[in-house]
Amino acid sequence: MNGLDFIRQLIDASKAYLRGKYSLVDVNIPEEVFLSRLNWLKEEEIISDAEFFQLKNDYDTQKIIS
Repeated sequence: MNGLDFIRQLIDASKAYLRGKYSLVDVNIPEEVFLSRLNWLKEEEIISDAEFFQLKNDYDTQKIIS
């Protein structure tokens, strides 16, 4: 493994960690906070537009059924 491969792996691992930490759908988190987290993840290109809308829909659905 060369230096560039190591850096790519490090970036991928960091993105996976941030995605896991800040995209968790939890209806106990205020909607404004959750959307702010999703917007930040999208702006940092950690999640795609499609993932953003899917997570937002998941949050809305969980909010309705809980």
